[in-house]
Amino acid sequence: MNGAVLRTGEGHFRVVLVGHDEHHTQALACVYSSQTRQWGGVISAPIPPVVSIVTEIPGVLVGDSIYWLSSRNPDHPTPILEFNLGTLSLAAIQLPVNMYGQGNHSLWVMRAQDDGLGFLFLWGTDAQLWKRTKNGGDDAANSWTIAKTIQMDKLLSLNTEEEKRSLSIEGLVEDRNVVFFRTAIGHFMVHLESLWSLRCKELSETHIIHVFHPFSSVYTAADNSTSS
Repeated sequence: MNGAVLRTGEGHFRVVLVGHDEHHTQALACVYSSQTRQWGGVISAPIPPVVSIVTEIPGVLVGDSIYWLSSRNPDHPTPILEFNLGTLSLAAIQLPVNMYGQGNHSLWVMRAQDDGLGFLFLWGTDAQLWKRTKNGGDDAANSWTIAKTIQMDKLLSLNTEEEKRSLSIEGLVEDRNVVFFRTAIGHFMVHLESLWSLRCKELSETHIIHVFHPFSSVYTAADNSTSS
């Protein structure tokens, strides 16, 4: 099971929970509203066989939909699960790559630079930024293209084969296009547009951290002006 909390204005929020049935044939979702203080009905949609929701990776809000990564048989492409907040509907979207090609943390759903749906995929030490292109209103006509490729071994100075093999995606700041990467020499945060990178302070001596959950907050600056 996975989920997301969304602010709806005027101090209210919604909680969206997603999962699947015991036979892995139906995706399930349910929405809680703080305004009504009630859960809505269970929403379902058929999903490809052997699909499971990835629980440790948070979803990402793109437009009016939330997207979660799922896992599947290694012999098939990876689907992602879409929950449309407007129509309260579920759908499975096939991706053109297989996340098992480089390990469980080689793919991360994110916003594309045009604020559409995208994902980051590690192919060896190349980080490929894919984006979804809509060709009209028919979902079947949608296609995926690589918008950018980043050579992570050069950007992070990964010199040995061990350092290159250890590269994985560990987290995302979805509003800032900042991604966290794990390597054998430490953790790094990288801004995907400017390619600015910074080594992070290690939170564990054993480096056993698989997913970062970045947190940010805002505040109103104090008015220090002196009235006359």
